[in-house]
Amino acid sequence: MIGLSPKNIKLTKEKPIVAVPVIEKTKESIIEKIKALASDDVKLIEWRLDYYEECLDLEAVQSILCELKKPLAKTLLLLTMRTKSEGGEFDISGEALNDYYINLSKLNGFDLIDIQYHDSTQEIVKACSLNKKNTILSYHNFDKTIKDDELANLLDEMIKFHPDILKFAFMPNTDDDIDRTIKFSKKVRQNWHGRQILISMGEMGKKLRLNPFLTGSCVTFGCEVGKNSAPGQVDYKELSGNIENLLVKRKIIFLVGYMGTGKTTIGKELKNRLHYKLVDLDALIEKSNEGFDIVMLKPKVKTNKN
Repeated sequence: MIGLSPKNIKLTKEKPIVAVPVIEKTKESIIEKIKALASDDVKLIEWRLDYYEECLDLEAVQSILCELKKPLAKTLLLLTMRTKSEGGEFDISGEALNDYYINLSKLNGFDLIDIQYHDSTQEIVKACSLNKKNTILSYHNFDKTIKDDELANLLDEMIKFHPDILKFAFMPNTDDDIDRTIKFSKKVRQNWHGRQILISMGEMGKKLRLNPFLTGSCVTFGCEVGKNSAPGQVDYKELSGNIENLLVKRKIIFLVGYMGTGKTTIGKELKNRLHYKLVDLDALIEKSNEGFDIVMLKPKVKTNKN
């Protein structure tokens, strides 16, 4: 779990949050959009720097960050630079990109920085750590979900960089690709003690965006309608509502009391209203000497086939 103080927002797989990208081009529109999202109680805003027309001018970036300090008092801000080779809007690479990331980490007024995995990333992660910035180390493949042995090797290499969060985003071409991504997420959890984000992109991959619990992701990415920054992003309000519903359904309700107090009657009513499975533990365990029995309700596990 990563707790980002003093905003007291925790990134955890038990209660994933929705990140919303801002892809505006001008200072005025960026500030206006971020303020609007923060006032709408968005917990994590991703500022896509590659869309900003002055993104290479770090003094201009810092100026915007200063104006956002008060509006973002209760909202996390993630800075992301995506080059054209990484599915982004800006053409920068090599040492120039390295230096950009390192100097970006020295700015004030944001909480996390997203770094695309490549050979020289380790130096950047170290610089971010020294400048007390939390890092997301990302790998994207917009064409396919790579083979299982390649996934294992990729995980081993990315772990060596010691970021705060590992992020993987793949393009699925078959239902098996979705299943392999879920399976890979379990391997990530077994081998990585930090947080993780796993996403399948495109129309086929929406299942994993809508249900981040399937991959143990601490963050999932939505968007404003018509403002998507990656294939398959859905409306962030719909996404937030879906996660809230899933949180309710993941809870187990125990009804405990003496015989004849109405546990079964209430349990049946809750079952119908919440679409839970009703389990009467009398059928599973013996009653205690005092005459206590227990009724338990737990969510039905549904498979989203869309």
